[in-house]
Amino acid sequence: MARIFNSIRQRLLAQNLPDRQAGRFTRYLIYAVGEIVLVVIGILIALQINLWKEDRKSVTIEHNILKEINNGLAKDLADIAHNQKGHANGIRSCAFWNKVIHGQEVNTDSLDFYYWYLTRSFTLAQNTASYGSLKSRGLELISNDSLRLQITNLYDVEYVPMKALEETYSETQFHEAYQVAINRIMAPLLAFNEAGELVSVNTSVQLGDDARNELMSYLWRITRKRQHVLKNYVTLEEMIQQLRTRISEELATRPN
Repeated sequence: MARIFNSIRQRLLAQNLPDRQAGRFTRYLIYAVGEIVLVVIGILIALQINLWKEDRKSVTIEHNILKEINNGLAKDLADIAHNQKGHANGIRSCAFWNKVIHGQEVNTDSLDFYYWYLTRSFTLAQNTASYGSLKSRGLELISNDSLRLQITNLYDVEYVPMKALEETYSETQFHEAYQVAINRIMAPLLAFNEAGELVSVNTSVQLGDDARNELMSYLWRITRKRQHVLKNYVTLEEMIQQLRTRISEELATRPN
């Protein structure tokens, strides 16, 4: 483009104008205007190149962050699966101890398992580093509006109450809320060896009606709360899977 304008300028300068003095002024004017045009064109081309480089850089950063978010979500799903299994074991433990307090025969081979999971609590390990990186760079980095909205909704809306339900809601802090009271009631049923290990339960021991009802109420509440947590995990799991699918589809439309 610059060469074309320079060629035009040289041809105009080579023309013979009728008035020599006017022609000399005109030639200087054309020369000056030509120089300005060439400078402006050079600046515009440089700006265009810089913009192109910045766009390419933004696309690369967006691509990498989307990959990092997707990898983090995969780890979140693994942690959710771990917690789901733990809460399911907690529900099984409630059923086991319900049989014990009603004098039913139970298999004591996994006694320590049911004792451990009865009041075990869990934490939600969210991998939010990549999302934090995105927020620090600006959410507008994600060019797809609907995808950007889906990402922010998961991290800023859905993750927050789920983490609170798992880690701070008093009734789901099972160890803190129930361990002492349950142990107080169940102590007469438990047998330990000299090493302090739980080895058996005495189903022949009869709890009083008040103690049995109190323990049953704890087991019922633990079961219901764990079921509630599991229900919320199912919803969250579906949302994460949907987002991972969207991110994978978005990445598939772009060059590596």
